[in-house]
Order: sequence, then C-alpha cells, then structure tokens
Amino acid sequence: LLPAATSIVVGQTTTAALIWIALNLRELGGRFVSTITALFGCDLIITAAFGVILPLASLASAITPLVFLLFLIWSISVAGYILHRALKSHLAIGIMVALGISVMSVAASQLAIGA
Repeated sequence: LLPAATSIVVGQTTTAALIWIALNLRELGGRFVSTITALFGCDLIITAAFGVILPLASLASAITPLVFLLFLIWSISVAGYILHRALKSHLAIGIMVALGISVMSVAASQLAIGA
C-alpha cells in the first residue's frame, strides 16, 4: 500500500511542479490553479473509465494492450489540449509538453518506489 501511495503522490506532485514551471516560463502563472484542476479532474474521469473498461477488456486478453494504448493516447490528447489552451500555444506544442510531463512524472514515481 505504501509504495502505491508514494508513487501516486510523487507522480502528481511532479506533474504539478512541471506545469507550474511551464506556466511561469510563459509568464502565465495565474493560470496554474485552473490548469491543474482541469488536468487532475480529467485524469480522474479517464482513470475511472479505464477502471470500468479494464475488467471487460481482460476477458479477451488479446485486446487489453490495445485498450491500454487507446486510453494512454486519450489521456495525453486531453492533457495536451488543456496545456495548449493554458500556455497559449499550438495544439502540437501542448501535446508534446503533456507527453514530456507524463514521461517525467512516471519516471519520478518509479524512481521514488525503487522500481
């Protein structure tokens, strides 16, 4: 239980810190609260949907990786759209920033639990 909680807290903290840095680099720090709220809220909805669909997908184990990939693409796309609006940039930039933040957050959370 402790490694899972540690992983979640470190991942979310890393995400929040990187978003704060990105917004402040663009001198848009006032958008932090609304941006992080939108990102975490959408992530909660996407995770809940994944939690509902994963047991159904696991019945046909061949499609489980595909379902995971589709949810990953959906999650990065939604985060990219939110960041594109928050950073006042092109959609492709928002998606690339979202992908980078996601990779760094996962890496930090794995490092925190020693995996």
